[in-house]
Amino acid sequence: MALTVAALQDAAALDTMSAERLSRRTELALTVGTPDDDHLLSVLGLADQIMTRTIDGVHRAYVGQGARTGPRNDTSLFEDRGDSPHRASGDPPYPTVSSQ
Repeated sequence: MALTVAALQDAAALDTMSAERLSRRTELALTVGTPDDDHLLSVLGLADQIMTRTIDGVHRAYVGQGARTGPRNDTSLFEDRGDSPHRASGDPPYPTVSSQ
């Protein structure tokens, strides 16, 4: 019954928004819990960029002091939280931090 009601609501929403927008809202709701706020995706993406810069800086400092490089297994908060709706839509995954 719940699936039928959800399908009817989505069908009605097609009167006021494109199928692509409805699909994006559904993917966001399933990924981050709300169909209207992708702010969490932006925050995770920015946190990943900050951590990558920090880790790269530490890595370069060690190498600069003569340490040998080894394998790196960098993780991503953005990628670890599940499949991104942005990948399906082709949109950029999150805003970028300008380099300084």
